[in-house]
Amino acid sequence: MMSAATSLPQRTRAIRRRGGSPITDSYRLGRALLLMMLLVVLDTRDFFDKGGAARHLLLLIPLSATVAIWTRNRTSRIRRMSSPDRILLVLMCVGLAGAAYGTVFLHTKSTTLSVFLPMTVAFTYLFALRPPTDEEVRKLIFGLAWVGLVYMLMNAFANSGLGSSIVAAKVYRNSKVFFIFMGIAAAIALRRRLMLTTMLALGVFIYLTYPSGTDVIVTLVTVMTFWMTRPRGSRLRPYILAGLGMAILVLALVNLPTTTSIANSYFGAVGKQANTATRLALWKGGIAAFEKSPVYGTAFTGEITILVYRQPDYRSPFKSPFHDDYVMFLVTGGVLGLAVVLWWLVATEQNVVRRYRGFLAAGQTRQAMLLRTLLVGLNVFFAAAIFNPELSGVSRGASIFAVYAMMMMLARPDARVARDRPTAC
Repeated sequence: MMSAATSLPQRTRAIRRRGGSPITDSYRLGRALLLMMLLVVLDTRDFFDKGGAARHLLLLIPLSATVAIWTRNRTSRIRRMSSPDRILLVLMCVGLAGAAYGTVFLHTKSTTLSVFLPMTVAFTYLFALRPPTDEEVRKLIFGLAWVGLVYMLMNAFANSGLGSSIVAAKVYRNSKVFFIFMGIAAAIALRRRLMLTTMLALGVFIYLTYPSGTDVIVTLVTVMTFWMTRPRGSRLRPYILAGLGMAILVLALVNLPTTTSIANSYFGAVGKQANTATRLALWKGGIAAFEKSPVYGTAFTGEITILVYRQPDYRSPFKSPFHDDYVMFLVTGGVLGLAVVLWWLVATEQNVVRRYRGFLAAGQTRQAMLLRTLLVGLNVFFAAAIFNPELSGVSRGASIFAVYAMMMMLARPDARVARDRPTAC
């Protein structure tokens, strides 16, 4: 005889909360993504970026959660892929094929596998059929706030010098700065004043103990993202900001000596040793490699590091990432590769901003605030990528594609939602 439990509809067979409502599969995935981010934050030895092939085990957290969700749902259905999904899927497949070819036939050591394998995390949301509820969205924002707070505490601890025997050098530096600003955005969305005040105080301490130029840039990007997503703001704001950002970037590249002089002046003013000469050497080496094959680069079969010389007398050679993900894509994928990356970024930005405004119009404020929080993280990450090797690290790549998956799992705004729903997070 069939038990009563097995005769219930599938949606009611989910594990229930104390209040009796089922937990959505999107929330299950969201918790797995937050757990992965927390492990990245607590990785004091940078194992998930420098741990060899074992570092890819980090990806098992969201992928295992996806398999469990798919098995529980007992259906072959998945969500319909969005335009950004299709662009990213093409990029990932081509990149993985290039990395495999480079590894097997060219014996490439620092392959693009660490760039493209974490992209699989971006597609995990496709298997979570039900979007999170209002309460689950609030909990996800709260989780992002705590991940950001824990990262800032770890960063401050590392900068204080007390944890030199515990924390490896440069673990809590510019490449993971998006955790800080995403956490602050989450605290603002939740209206948690004590948490926000604590974060701001920690942020000031982190900057004073390590006055990075990247922090100045990404702070400006965060302010611009908030301005772009102000309720009742003009729909032209994203395009105005994109045009302004491109103009500033082009001017900085055209007037590179002036840009370098300004950077050196900044580092001199804050008492920090400038590393612009090293970055310039890496960038120039990357551009020289790009000029050898400007259309498709190495077709993602080559290395994501380059050998340069630290001194003008050609002593002290060292191998390092390009410290600019856009230069890295120019070298490994040429103009075509970089164009696809930028196409995906623009498509994602448009998709998220459109759905953000739709959620506001539908009265789904919590969903809108989660999107805004995640958008801050995305924008800060790819702004920091101008000066830092972001996507070459498995943990950083997995984290930003987790951000993308959380963005997309919210699906579309529901115009039928009542206007009198709670508006506070």
